[in-house]
Amino acid sequence: MATQILMQMPDRYLYSGMEIEEDVFSDAGQLLIHAGVVLDGDIIEKIKLKNPSRYIYVSKNVYSKIIKDNSIRIAAETKSPDRKKLEWETGYADDMDETTDILKEIADKNKVPEKPVYSLCEKISRRIQSKESDTILELVNALAPIDEYLQRHVINVGMLNGLLGKWLGLPTADINDLILVGLLHDCGKMIIPQEILYAPRRLTHVEIEVMKMHTVYSYKITEAFPEPVRLAAMYHHERINGKGYPHSLKDKDIPLAARITAVSDIYDAMGSRRVYKEPVSPFIVLAKILKLRETELDSRIVDLLVEKIPDDLMGKPVAFGDVTNRLSGIS
Repeated sequence: MATQILMQMPDRYLYSGMEIEEDVFSDAGQLLIHAGVVLDGDIIEKIKLKNPSRYIYVSKNVYSKIIKDNSIRIAAETKSPDRKKLEWETGYADDMDETTDILKEIADKNKVPEKPVYSLCEKISRRIQSKESDTILELVNALAPIDEYLQRHVINVGMLNGLLGKWLGLPTADINDLILVGLLHDCGKMIIPQEILYAPRRLTHVEIEVMKMHTVYSYKITEAFPEPVRLAAMYHHERINGKGYPHSLKDKDIPLAARITAVSDIYDAMGSRRVYKEPVSPFIVLAKILKLRETELDSRIVDLLVEKIPDDLMGKPVAFGDVTNRLSGIS
């Protein structure tokens, strides 16, 4: 058990008919299920009796498979959440208007306006502190129009950064800096030629290299902001294996705020509808992110995300693609 990385998962993710491909353990290290067992109701009840904590520990491979299986199993056409109503009630709609104005000013002046960005950061910070995390995740996961992608993305990454900071137990000042990094991390994209930024297709190799420059631009046009915030914005595409950009930084050479933003950025990007792709279930996104753990992304941040988000999504209708999945009824 000590030689492998085990992931914590609520036992309600188990269901009758599931084939267990690798051993499953309790939080005390007790073997609960042997590899090769096909679960039924009686077995699941016995597991719950033996394991009062209600959490099981499985390998990364089994975790990914269970996440995917549950996402497929519970997919059903249900009524989509009232996105617009939620956005008006929470103030997200106002954030969208403000972010649109900020992005326009960046495009016109090649400079990020300080006052409106700080004002937006304060609003998101209050939301993070006052709202339950499941409400924040409903906003992030809402199925939205393609032409609003960049505005929503920077807001969503700011909110996800704030949530991760809150879950990490960071002080409010650090949480606010994380929100600020989220709002600024892609501001350099407004310097990228529009025919590349809004290309209705996947980019060519040359265009990808041009697009990568947005990280450097994000640093250059944020002179009014604290240096650690600017650096974190520039480094959000660095990877712990040294294969990121713009400077191929490794491990702890990448600031914590940048490592957090990398996870938030990927989560929102994978789950969003784009011109060239449809969005996917948050559960599938988490399974994909898990594969990047310890190779590209900070394992502590990934573990926090995959521990917290599934529980907050339980019972919530999450719209994606042509189907709305209700992530519930797993027990």
